[in-house]
Amino acid sequence: WFPWPDKITCTLDILMHLPRSVFSERQIDILLWLLRVNNVDDVPSVKSVKRIEDTIQRLCGIRSIPYDGALGHRYYVNSLADLIQQEMMNPRVRPLLHFYPEDAGTKLNEAWQAKHWLEELDPELLTPVVRLQNQDFFIFEPALLTSGQACMPFRWFIRCKKMYARAWRLQPVAREMNCGWIVQQFQSFEVSEDDLLVSFKNWDSSGATSGLPRACHIYGIERELDGELQPWTLTNPVEGNQWRIRASGARVYAMPIWLYCDDTSGNLSKKWNKHNSFLFTPAGLPRTAVHQEYNVHFLCTSNLAPPLEMLDGIVDQLENAWEHGIWAWDCVHEEYVLVILSVLALLGDNPMQSEMACHIGSMGKYFCRICKVKGHGTVAKESNSAQDTTRAEDHDNNIAEEFSGSEYETHNDAPLKSARKCTKETMEELVTRVKQFVKIGEARCKDETVAELKSMFVDASTVGNQTRIKQRKTATGIKDTFLESFLNCLAQSYSKIRGGNSVKQEALNRVKETLPANVISPVWRVKGLDPHTDTPVEILHTVLLGFVKYFWRDAISIRIGQNKLKRELLETRLSSVNVAGLGLSNLNGHTLVQYAGSLVGRDFRAIAQIAPFVLHDLVPKDCYDTWVALSNLMPLIWQPEIDDCTDHLNKLTVAIDNFLACTAMWTPRWFNKSKFHIILHVVDHIRRFGPAALFATESFESFNAVIRAKSIHSNHCAPSRDIAHSFAHGSRIRHILSGARILIRDPNTKAHNSESNSPVQFEVSNSSSDIHGLPKSEVNVVVGKGPLTLIRRPNIITDYLGLDTLQDTTKYGNNFRTCKSVVLFNGDICKIGDWVLAVNHTAEQSPIVACVRELIQRKDSEADMCLHPDAILLECGIIGESVASYSMPAVRPHGGFLLYPIEQILCTANLQHQCQLHKCAASGTDFIYEERVKTSKTKLAIHHSGDPGDLILNTAQMHNAKHMQGLRIPIRQPDMNLAILEGAAREIRTCTNDTTSGAPLTSTSVRGRGGRGRQVNTSLQQHSQVQSVLQG
Repeated sequence: WFPWPDKITCTLDILMHLPRSVFSERQIDILLWLLRVNNVDDVPSVKSVKRIEDTIQRLCGIRSIPYDGALGHRYYVNSLADLIQQEMMNPRVRPLLHFYPEDAGTKLNEAWQAKHWLEELDPELLTPVVRLQNQDFFIFEPALLTSGQACMPFRWFIRCKKMYARAWRLQPVAREMNCGWIVQQFQSFEVSEDDLLVSFKNWDSSGATSGLPRACHIYGIERELDGELQPWTLTNPVEGNQWRIRASGARVYAMPIWLYCDDTSGNLSKKWNKHNSFLFTPAGLPRTAVHQEYNVHFLCTSNLAPPLEMLDGIVDQLENAWEHGIWAWDCVHEEYVLVILSVLALLGDNPMQSEMACHIGSMGKYFCRICKVKGHGTVAKESNSAQDTTRAEDHDNNIAEEFSGSEYETHNDAPLKSARKCTKETMEELVTRVKQFVKIGEARCKDETVAELKSMFVDASTVGNQTRIKQRKTATGIKDTFLESFLNCLAQSYSKIRGGNSVKQEALNRVKETLPANVISPVWRVKGLDPHTDTPVEILHTVLLGFVKYFWRDAISIRIGQNKLKRELLETRLSSVNVAGLGLSNLNGHTLVQYAGSLVGRDFRAIAQIAPFVLHDLVPKDCYDTWVALSNLMPLIWQPEIDDCTDHLNKLTVAIDNFLACTAMWTPRWFNKSKFHIILHVVDHIRRFGPAALFATESFESFNAVIRAKSIHSNHCAPSRDIAHSFAHGSRIRHILSGARILIRDPNTKAHNSESNSPVQFEVSNSSSDIHGLPKSEVNVVVGKGPLTLIRRPNIITDYLGLDTLQDTTKYGNNFRTCKSVVLFNGDICKIGDWVLAVNHTAEQSPIVACVRELIQRKDSEADMCLHPDAILLECGIIGESVASYSMPAVRPHGGFLLYPIEQILCTANLQHQCQLHKCAASGTDFIYEERVKTSKTKLAIHHSGDPGDLILNTAQMHNAKHMQGLRIPIRQPDMNLAILEGAAREIRTCTNDTTSGAPLTSTSVRGRGGRGRQVNTSLQQHSQVQSVLQG
């Protein structure tokens, strides 16, 4: 049972550190009492179990490193290097990792196929070497090609399962008595692995290089044609790439990570106890694995230290990894390798990403962290709690009443109580502002932001510049909460001193000398990361907890309001709607309507897919059209696999424009919400980072529950340390039970075998004495056979740890044999009567829509042995014209039957009856179930009148969105200018009549009166002037 002394200690250690089943010491005491009274021998005490697990943790676990933060808070960060070592040693993770970017042509399914990893990431953070023909070809080293030409590779990538390099041309030159090379950076080309002949190391010993200058003679680099020759600084020409020296012949891999930060409460009660936490997951994992809880790793948390202060400690570890690399045992090649760590992107909700990007937040006049688009003339609040106030909006557990943009909600910076009224907008001003809002502005630049922050600190170093600094924050939209602490410290240094400026300046200088060397945010020290462009749009909070939440609350509280008949009809429609193919359980209409202010992300996910089929005749046409546009947009955003990136992004751009145009036509007031602008950037982020599902944060948000449980079951005296230690123990359990070797840091540590009670002789994997830089005191050993027997078959422990790999084929065995349902290859459960998409052998054709009529099973056939039907009888459907009100295709079964093998069934589909056309009413009844018992009580249900075969294919289906794309109705490019003009004109008329209860067109929460009405006729008469503004 190594590294545990016996079985009972092993199982107790596992039980104490399951991620979602956290036990307190008192609960473990009760469990041990239960074992003792049942005559279980040698039951240890809690104290002895903790002593043993602490010893094992010191021996082979994750280290928790203490930091004294720059802002005065102490916190603990789990070692990044230790976590990376475990990932490389883990046989369940390492085979899935990708270390090279891939050129997949038009396809875009994974992060390593996207533009950022493939083209933009700093070459020094990419895998610098490929091993071909027993030679290591490093970037920034001369290489000889089979053609006799020399080149300088600077980026490796994969194409069609072959390795390629992007390389610069090398021009031989003669100088006096010697010859050398000039690197022509302006001439780059691609090189296949088949064309590489001689590496830098073998250059002098190869006969193929005779007559050529030596590889170490590099005279300089020309960055443009006929440009000035500049010195070569990327490597030491004599030694070659620095990673060649550090690796000493070992392989070198680059491992980018998704770094996530969020806050969560550490209390069991509703009292808010904010814990800021950092998590990460390897970006090289495929999409199907990257967001599994098994692959989410905890770094640090604190209820005292702010995020940027903790990031300072994380960056220290990153800098150490960039300088020395991370030595890890590669379980695939069974040798030590050197790992280069990097951050691919920073993930989080919108306020957290703004804080990471040193942006003032959505409260500012310049409310976008990515570009410099300007909102209405708002003055940003400069309080430290500003972003905390904004962040509350982005949490699905915030159940406070929040009015929609069509009511009193405007920009997030609008205070709840404000005595100040902004200047009222004319129609021309409104149109101009909205036109700017729905376009991407000038991109923010990392260098400009850093220069601005440094300039703020310089200003703060002089007495009397506080007002100027505030004005600069407002004028630029830049606010560094890390720097803010030091600026406040400087301001307070002389605030209570009486006297002239010279006396105050002396006091300020004394305090300035005590400040750390780095006073600006540590995010700018992260190599290869631009927080403005590398904080991709977070679709959970922007779309589901943004647009869908706003619109649903608006529909319930304003459009339907207290109209009892409409509310009951909506509840009935929601409860009766067909959810087959959506991956949802039947909806509870009463909950979705009655508690619209308390819904969470999964509720809004369901609402967005069925809203067009339940809201017709209940909301105004402009509102309904916006819902239809939103429902058609969401599958494009959440599409996990993209076959043609250019075509998909073009469709997504049109869909976003159509959604914004419909929103503007409804009311421009929604554009007081910054998320309606931020969504414009998702197109570029998908191009750069891959499908939006890759950088969605649902799995990280779910992980907050684990952090909360660790906090609840601690004594709350040292939360950062205790929670970090708890997760470190959990990582050790996960690692050992995954069947990985363990890294022994000190082989002299005594670990005893329970059978012989003698010190264990470590089985050392290989000799590492010849590898330069590898710690000599570390060896990796094989764990005992006992722990692995605990997870040999799926059980409750494998389920908690996410170790289930074998599919339980007996789960639906009876259904398969009786042919009531079948599990498709994509995991969908398909029943008789469900609609499916099926594909012919010719993949070029669009899939057909058909209804499952029979599952044919031949007893004792080969398919029967595999628990599959031999064939599926389908009734084909005819896809008709688009139904304008839904922007979805009509479908009608035509009675033609075909037999299809299960391999050709792509997925289940969701079809809805055309209730709007046939005016289906709530005239049916269903029995009510209480406590799973059918009662005599009944409730209203929708009775489908007219033709039951008159159906609509629900292309708003987010599940299996990839297969739906060929059946979607193309969205026409909207006339944005006309939509803005009509929406603004309607808004002016509405405000004139004063018939709506909503926010003004300005950014305050006080409705404008009086002079607004006198502006309307004049504004409408100036139609030609406004049109010229639009065209401009």
